[in-house]
Amino acid sequence: MTLSRYISAALLITLIVLMSCRELPSESTDSEGLSKLYIYTYPGGANLFLDGISTGKVTPDSVVNLRNGAYKVSLKLFGYSDTTFTVILDNGESERVTVELKQIF
Repeated sequence: MTLSRYISAALLITLIVLMSCRELPSESTDSEGLSKLYIYTYPGGANLFLDGISTGKVTPDSVVNLRNGAYKVSLKLFGYSDTTFTVILDNGESERVTVELKQIF
């Protein structure tokens, strides 16, 4: 493969990744009754998604000011299986989740 093909491939991959990453709506400034979600992974460095939307955060980290309800949490780290699970948050609850990621190669 020539250098120009490597560059073209890298640009295409970057474009695909950027197009697939949406940002969460801005967090509310009224924190009364809103929940917090703390996510820890082993190893750290996983990209954190809520309901399929990138939070822009990398584990270990937290998401604050979440409304009541169920959230689909996805963790993605190169070389490890994507991990997805559901967390149900109640008014003002702080939830801490620790996940051991499964290495794929």
